[in-house]
Amino acid sequence: MYFTKGLLTLLASTTLTTLVTSTPIDSKAIAARDAEAAKLAPRFQNFDDQVKGSADAWAALTQYCGGGSSKRDLEARAPQPPGGPWNEVKMGDSQAFAGIPIGLWTQNLKSCIGFGITADGGNHALGHFTSDESSKESQWDKFSGLVNGWTNIQGYVSKPDRSTNVDSIMTDEALDLMDKVTAQLIARMNSLGHTRITLRSMAPGSGDTDNTMSIDGQNNVLINGNAP
Repeated sequence: MYFTKGLLTLLASTTLTTLVTSTPIDSKAIAARDAEAAKLAPRFQNFDDQVKGSADAWAALTQYCGGGSSKRDLEARAPQPPGGPWNEVKMGDSQAFAGIPIGLWTQNLKSCIGFGITADGGNHALGHFTSDESSKESQWDKFSGLVNGWTNIQGYVSKPDRSTNVDSIMTDEALDLMDKVTAQLIARMNSLGHTRITLRSMAPGSGDTDNTMSIDGQNNVLINGNAP
């Protein structure tokens, strides 16, 4: 009886050893798998670590983008769009309404990027993303959090057109950096749903709709006063 038990244990051990040693480890396959996983895991790395620029380029964007509320407050403010009611989205902020027919609008975009979303149920959101060195990661976290769970998302982007720049502050290096910021933000916007991109003038405007973006209570979108 003890002999039989010992024999069975030996056979089981031998079989297990055979199974383990007869299956070679494919190091190349594992490396390839890990490489693919590495591509997927950091799909969106920290924005502020991804986009780099010189101190001069960031300073130019900060100055042109507004440099804070004080400069913006000195600029002529665009009137609210007709109709309403409206909530104004300030620079660097985002707002959303789920099924509530209140419009959202923003002004003085210039080198900043306007993000809009419409979705089922009359849901709509609007974000005014700064192009300067302030944290894009926190701006994106707020915007994407507002639309989390929405269905049938349609995205809209108000993208500054560098060819319309008329300010010497915005050097080629600063414009290149602006484009990098915009491209990274658009990549994230595309992850939420289909996105329509509209190029618009980044020059300081004198008209009521220059550098503005709005979504009314019926989910109609306007960029510089025109439907995208």
